[in-house]
Amino acid sequence: MRVKTLVSILVAFLVTLGPAVAAESAKPIERFKAFAVNMGSGNSGLVQIVIERWSTDAERDTLRKTLAETGPDALLGALQKIRPRTGYMRLPNTKGWDLYFARDVRREDGTRQVILATDRPISFAEARRSTRSLQYQFTLVDIRFDASGKGKGTLSTAAKLTINPKSNAIEVEDFNARPVDLINVTSEKP
Repeated sequence: MRVKTLVSILVAFLVTLGPAVAAESAKPIERFKAFAVNMGSGNSGLVQIVIERWSTDAERDTLRKTLAETGPDALLGALQKIRPRTGYMRLPNTKGWDLYFARDVRREDGTRQVILATDRPISFAEARRSTRSLQYQFTLVDIRFDASGKGKGTLSTAAKLTINPKSNAIEVEDFNARPVDLINVTSEKP
């Protein structure tokens, strides 16, 4: 009886692991590496970002419309429903997490902007205490490459998104005093 139970548990584990393993095996179309420096805490380390696909115009438009019409809570739900994921990101001392939005914007002057968005991990203690930080539901990455390909950017690990009613622009409010700086960003295509 114990062997049967152990086999059942193992099979259940492998079945639930299947989608995660399949998601990890999507072929990357681009990889980014950056050195992250958090001036607020003094921490630093390597950030790795893997892009498996770029978000479509339809996904971008749906997310923008959701934010404008129903707010950030609905945007979070819409973002989390996007499948397949666009890639994943690993920060120092983390397992990493899925990215749900990834856009590559190329400008006429030869510069490039990469915009990434996902939900953010929330610790059990943060959720239990119901702190103000729960209003900052997103992790955002903004990487800019100059015409020569030299990259730098910012990483907001706890951001709140709103739309400015006058300019119709998306505004980002970072929970932390300032976003994490990404320096020496490099891009590699397989």
